[in-house]
Amino acid sequence: MKIIIVDFNDSFTFNILSTIRKSDKKIRIDVVHWHKSKDLIIKDRTLVILGPGPGHPNEYESINPFIKSCLENPQIFLMGICLGHQLIWKYKGFKISNSNNLVHGQHEEICLPSWDPIFERTNHNRRVLVQRYNSLAVISSKKSVPEHKTMVKRGEVVMGMFKNGVSYQFHPESVGTSCPNLFFNSALKFLYNDSDEDPPESYRNL
Repeated sequence: MKIIIVDFNDSFTFNILSTIRKSDKKIRIDVVHWHKSKDLIIKDRTLVILGPGPGHPNEYESINPFIKSCLENPQIFLMGICLGHQLIWKYKGFKISNSNNLVHGQHEEICLPSWDPIFERTNHNRRVLVQRYNSLAVISSKKSVPEHKTMVKRGEVVMGMFKNGVSYQFHPESVGTSCPNLFFNSALKFLYNDSDEDPPESYRNL
């Protein structure tokens, strides 16, 4: 089991690493620059996190084959955060546009959707604060995308779930997010699912 965080030249990458490390000190975490993602060969159960970063998703077109391989690999749980969220949904055919709700370093309240198995049922419809830093957004679409769900606010996709992963337009690792572990819980459970070990206590009792 291991975690790969794909770095898009953004310091928040290491905040994500620190957040996970606080709750699970044993698991291996590698930070890989996005240019080197094409060289990755993943055979074991792995959490891949596409992190935040500057610029427009159009500037990162060469990572699309890696995203495709992650989405098709049952051994991978794929998570996208901010830019990573946009990259996943752009690959799925959604439009990326300037946000109508420009926010940088502000938190807002969201109501967690009833998404099994991303959120425990005790957290369904729970109201939490999340920290946002974004000027671009994934625009909501009526197009049919197999095995996906989206949570939309003001016409923008702020959270998405798909067959083997989840993505967030906000920063779950930020100090402005009220319960960071909650957003990493499903990914860690995926990692421990076929393991002889149990997840850390902090993830089992949110």
